[in-house]
Amino acid sequence: MDDLPSYEAATCPNAWTLIAPYLPSQALCSAALVSREWNKIFTPWLWGSPASHFGEQNDVVFVALTRFKRILSNARASVCELTHTLCLPPAHAEIYSGPHSEWLRDCLEYLPRLQCLIVNGLPFFDHASLLSLRYPSQRLRPKFPVFSLRLLDASGCMNATSAGLAEALPHFPDLVSLDLSKTRASRGKAVLSALKHLLNLRVLNLCGIGLKDEDFSIVAHSIRSRVRSLDISNNLLTDTSTRLLLELCLKEIVITPHTHRGRLAPVEQEQGNNEIDVFESENLVGPLRKKLMGGFVGTLPIEEARDVGISHLYLSANNITIEGISSLLRSGRLKVLDAGVLPATIRNPYPVDPSSEEDDMKLPSVAKLVPILSKFARHKLRYVRLNYQIATENAPIERSKSPRAELCGGPGAYERPEAHELENTELSMSELDSEFTTVQEIADYSYPIELPGSFPPAETSNHASSSTAASGHKPGDLSPSWSPSLFPPTPTPDMQFPSTLVFETICQEDPLNHVEDMKVRLSYRQSQEPRLHPGMLPNLHTLVLTSVPIAAEKYMVDRIIQFIKDAADEASIARQSARNTYALPPGRRRVVAEEEYAHSLFALRRIVLEMASPQPAPKKISTSWRAYPTRSTTEDADSEAFWEAASHDFSFFGDEECGQPSQQLARPLPLEAMSGLELATDHTHPVPEPREPEVSPRRLFDVIGEVGKFRRERKAAYEELVATGEANPDVKGYWPGDITVVRMPLNAEVGELDCYGNRYESGWYYR
Repeated sequence: MDDLPSYEAATCPNAWTLIAPYLPSQALCSAALVSREWNKIFTPWLWGSPASHFGEQNDVVFVALTRFKRILSNARASVCELTHTLCLPPAHAEIYSGPHSEWLRDCLEYLPRLQCLIVNGLPFFDHASLLSLRYPSQRLRPKFPVFSLRLLDASGCMNATSAGLAEALPHFPDLVSLDLSKTRASRGKAVLSALKHLLNLRVLNLCGIGLKDEDFSIVAHSIRSRVRSLDISNNLLTDTSTRLLLELCLKEIVITPHTHRGRLAPVEQEQGNNEIDVFESENLVGPLRKKLMGGFVGTLPIEEARDVGISHLYLSANNITIEGISSLLRSGRLKVLDAGVLPATIRNPYPVDPSSEEDDMKLPSVAKLVPILSKFARHKLRYVRLNYQIATENAPIERSKSPRAELCGGPGAYERPEAHELENTELSMSELDSEFTTVQEIADYSYPIELPGSFPPAETSNHASSSTAASGHKPGDLSPSWSPSLFPPTPTPDMQFPSTLVFETICQEDPLNHVEDMKVRLSYRQSQEPRLHPGMLPNLHTLVLTSVPIAAEKYMVDRIIQFIKDAADEASIARQSARNTYALPPGRRRVVAEEEYAHSLFALRRIVLEMASPQPAPKKISTSWRAYPTRSTTEDADSEAFWEAASHDFSFFGDEECGQPSQQLARPLPLEAMSGLELATDHTHPVPEPREPEVSPRRLFDVIGEVGKFRRERKAAYEELVATGEANPDVKGYWPGDITVVRMPLNAEVGELDCYGNRYESGWYYR
């Protein structure tokens, strides 16, 4: 049955286990001192993730972290074993110098079952603290300490060094997820080579560290096909890296199961089907992080599936061209692809003139990926992030080569044949006798066929006679060359076809025929539009369109709306197919089963429109070295307008040099010399120059406004039918999915940046 609790959960409910996650820190501390039973219930929520109770302000965070480090040596071992996550918020590095360098080693040694360590942007996660892991403390005997961390988030750690990271990574052999994004020190060859020691690594993030092709070659040879999710966006990679991915990281290699594991928590190893589905979904990092930070877990399904290869790939903001993305899609292995905005041109590595852009080669648009997506990625792809042009521009049509081949050979010289005279032989012409010449008419073998219940009209003969008279032929006046037409007459609007009415009646009586008719009509219309359509990727869950313009022309807005209409048609076809053709399994509710089957036929549930960044406002040009808020001393509006208009007006200056005009002025003739003279008038007029046709400005429409208007209209029509009592009505153009709009800010990095690399908001809050 669907979502039924177990017998123990139904008969022995414990309300405190449900209330404990929602209690504040002070209430948890008080409740843990009430009794031993309450201590067992509330203590895991205090020590499970102790850093979550530290607060947000800089001073409070640092004081709480220092106290927590001091009490670890006095805490009981059974209590320290309850900690599974240590998420340290970054403290203010300008005021405090930070704890001693042994803080990282002490935390890892005193918390033996620590699963997750999150030190995102922590200033004192530095070279000294990482090198302290080389040797254990005096209370531990092993020479090479090994810790049971399974998730390490060290992104944005500016004080970490390559030597420190290369020393620390081999001490975490059980790492499943590693995030070194925006940590420049992780680009070192020693750090990238140390990834080969992490045999259970499944998620790797190396975003924004300046990776080049030679650096990624070390990464590819280190991780091979063990990693499932790889984030290498915002780097300096080219198509060479895509070839390395295809050769080393996307191949499916069958290797014997890996049996060696480190120390894990004694928990249940059984995994449900729902967890397996979660780790196979489009969002792999989120559920994995939530699972590890939620409590102690055993072996995860993503760890069991070894050497499968990369299925979630993020490589936006690189120098990878459309050909590299095309080769990755042709592999058919990717479930998630984030390509972002692809470069439009490629730079010649050996240009003739480095300052000119003539050597740049223009690349095809992203619309070229449409046939590749529909052919190779339709079965596995569940998330894709591409430029919006893939849904608004037509794909280039590749014409097939002609099967005809031209024979090779040199051009032959034309030679005139020799002239010769034919013999004068006359052929006798035989004539038939005119008396026996007869004209025979070809019989008409077409007979009218009547449908049952239909009777011919009474004026058929009159109509035939009138048509015959109009044509100018009589039945007996037909020439031998005339014969009845073998083709049907051209249809006119007045003609009625009973076959169309019969077909519509059959479709209304049989829902399956109606569904097939909808499919045929939709596929025929889409065949005339060579661009991306929702039906090309039936298993796609989320489509992200990047760089969508804020204002665009009408045809572009119409194509985005048409994409939503096509998604509505595909969802309607899937729902009707589920109602009519799905065999309901026993023990399932009909509604749930139909929804699951319809989701398997057409899985698109979300469209994300990432808007382009707005253009910055033009700055005022100031002619002086200091820009004052006002130009006139009186602050009068008219004076301000006058001075603003005159600030860049130099028309009162003439073309003079040292006070002398550059051209000599022509002096007029004296009046005495003109007496008695007649000047001929010049009737010639200058030829008017042809004016260039004025191009009318194109009208731009608000993309989000037009899409929102269409969505509200369709939703109102759907709600009207629901209000009348109709269950799950099919409204043309209504799509039940979500459309998310992401507006890029003009300045994404808001706040103040100090000399230590810390960013603050509102004067005190650390971002």
